[in-house]
Amino acid sequence: MRKLSKIMLVASLSAFAVPALPALAAQDAPAAAPGGLTPEQQSAMQAWPEDTKAFYASLSPEQQKLFWRLSDEDKVKLSRMDPAQRDETMRQLLARSASAPGKDV
Repeated sequence: MRKLSKIMLVASLSAFAVPALPALAAQDAPAAAPGGLTPEQQSAMQAWPEDTKAFYASLSPEQQKLFWRLSDEDKVKLSRMDPAQRDETMRQLLARSASAPGKDV
């Protein structure tokens, strides 16, 4: 049963987050200064749980950019997955965003 719930979580993240990526490309937050966050991003990040902040800090710059496109709820869900599942989900999200027209990742 546990495996089924993980599959459902990945499916829900993929279903909700990925189709919205092309539409969000034009709505991305303003670009942060190299190595930094915009004031809007800093404010949003303060509301995240500590484990989500730690997960974000572990991501590559490309993954961080994609992470900002997710809803806060999906950010938390993704950060709380087991590491193997998290890595696979990020890989899938990156692959889908790379193939999206007008991609900015």
